Amino acid sequence: MTFKIYLSIDVSKLKLDVFIRENQVHRLFKNDLNGFELLVCWLQEQTRQPLQSILVCFEHTGLYSMPLAIFMEERNISFSMIPSLEIKRSLGITRGKNDFVDSKRIAEFAYRFRDKISVTKLPVAAIRKIHSLLTLRNRLVTNMSGYATSRNEALEP
Repeated sequence: MTFKIYLSIDVSKLKLDVFIRENQVHRLFKNDLNGFELLVCWLQEQTRQPLQSILVCFEHTGLYSMPLAIFMEERNISFSMIPSLEIKRSLGITRGKNDFVDSKRIAEFAYRFRDKISVTKLPVAAIRKIHSLLTLRNRLVTNMSGYATSRNEALEP
């Protein structure tokens, strides 16, 4: 599928740094449902293109990017969640790092590899819930073993 517009998002806990490659415009949005709605309105104002001709790319940051991915999928907006290591390796050695620069680099990555990027399809809600619970369990097991080790070290003579 070919797209006319490549929009990239650098996702963090509280905000989204959004960059439209073709217009060379950047804007910040909150990383919440209200911010997502404002993002779509702003995107339509800036591009004057149907949403089907736009590819949204962002790093797969797990917990922080999943609400955005669910929002995009519910509204049938094409998006691609890309592993951050893949983007980092494609850039080679780079200097300077901030959210604006990262969002621009993600856009360039998406355009450069447009023939290789696939549109992301999320697993069904039940599978996402199981994955979330397994991730939580792994964290709890790791923490518990750390506490057990600390306890055993404290009890040694």
